[in-house]
Amino acid sequence: MTGSRDADPPGAPPPASSRRLGSGDPLRSVWRSPVRREVAVLVGVAVVVQLVFPYRHDWPAHLVAGGGLVLIVASAVPRRFSTAAGLVGYGVVFSFGWITERLVFGPPDTVDVAFTLAGALVAFQAAGDIAGGAAPLRRAGVAWGAALIVVGLAFRYGTSVGPT
Repeated sequence: MTGSRDADPPGAPPPASSRRLGSGDPLRSVWRSPVRREVAVLVGVAVVVQLVFPYRHDWPAHLVAGGGLVLIVASAVPRRFSTAAGLVGYGVVFSFGWITERLVFGPPDTVDVAFTLAGALVAFQAAGDIAGGAAPLRRAGVAWGAALIVVGLAFRYGTSVGPT
């Protein structure tokens, strides 16, 4: 006998144990990509911040923008420096946040800078994966990072809640 009675018929789906993680579950597939995972975590943390501080819409905006900037910077870091991508991203966010608060918005609001840096810390985990990743992952980092910054600005200035 050359065949087995337990063989699957042609065209049958593979057994559940051989399927890739998240192949049929959209929620699981989000967690497979470091970019989408960090975007989901950033948005979740921003929602929590907004629920805790409902009178300040600028704080969640700072949080997602700081994380978005880290995703963009990590996409630009050369692969050979991928282990330092998080530190590079954090340094850029710190510098950019402090300079813009000081030069553009007047006296620095340290709470705004703190929430921007908190967003950078949330996205810190994915920075090395993005910097060491292939071109599609890097493009996704730039696209999602830019989207987070635009959404953060739109949320902040579209709601007009908080200091102006």
